[in-house]
Amino acid sequence: MNSGVRIVKRGRVESSGQSEALEKQETPNERKIAGTIKAWIADREERRRLNDQTNWNLLIKFGQ
Repeated sequence: MNSGVRIVKRGRVESSGQSEALEKQETPNERKIAGTIKAWIADREERRRLNDQTNWNLLIKFGQ
């Protein structure tokens, strides 16, 4: 699941002086939280698409 969501934590300063390993190091808990949030966003978008489709179908059905 690769979405355009990026989580930025307060107080962290991105610095190019740190090594790649330190910058990419994250705990499994952070990965789990990020995955959960991305899943929520994907579910919300899916519900919105289904709702829009249902509303469009109702509009066509009763608009005739």
